Amino acid sequence: MLVENGADKSTLTKMLYGVFQSDGGEIAIEGRAIRLMSPVKARGHGVRS
Repeated sequence: MLVENGADKSTLTKMLYGVFQSDGGEIAIEGRAIRLMSPVKARGHGVRS
């Protein structure tokens, strides 16, 4: 997938890893909305780099 520069790919990745918190919207895993408040929590939900 090719996306132009400045499309917030890094920000989205950091949100999935629990480094950044979102200020809107939601992240869902297997249909369940979750809050990834830390990298440890993200790993607990199966998010890996």
